[in-house]
Amino acid sequence: MPARTGFRLYLLRHGDAEPFTTTRSDAERALTPAGIAELEQVAQALVRLGLHPDVILTSPLRRAVQTAEIVATALQATDRLHQVEALGGGCRLSDLRRLVAQWEDCSSFLLVGHEPDFSTMVGELIGGGAVDMKKAGLAYVKAAATPGAEPLGPGTGVLIWLLTPRVLLDAAGRAPEA
Repeated sequence: MPARTGFRLYLLRHGDAEPFTTTRSDAERALTPAGIAELEQVAQALVRLGLHPDVILTSPLRRAVQTAEIVATALQATDRLHQVEALGGGCRLSDLRRLVAQWEDCSSFLLVGHEPDFSTMVGELIGGGAVDMKKAGLAYVKAAATPGAEPLGPGTGVLIWLLTPRVLLDAAGRAPEA
């Protein structure tokens, strides 16, 4: 297999989730009914955008797994869905590099996870700057794999787009609520 020349990274923040309570761990928080409904529409937008990731990697936290399952089903990619501990919270660029190295046959990744991890990673990949990932929002970063350079290093990416759920819902053919 030829060496990868770059990566397409799609970072999807999980949808609206139940509030944290003292009776349930953060890992057990599920999507709200409204969050599920929104993600079903967002998933249709991803279909319309023509997303075909080689692999879908998700945080093992319940709300992220639910998000990933909804999207994977819509993309007809449930066989490419995998839970990875590294996306469970506190994920950094170095963790992303290790993940990508584990999936050496892949160049297109849909990652499902959390804040502030995703905003931080996108900001670092594009060379700094603030990024605000909304719940159910999606970022697309194209990152070059330059010979001799560290893959997915700071400043190696270009932000192609950052879509809020409102824009995604509009793309799915549903008019956003005022």
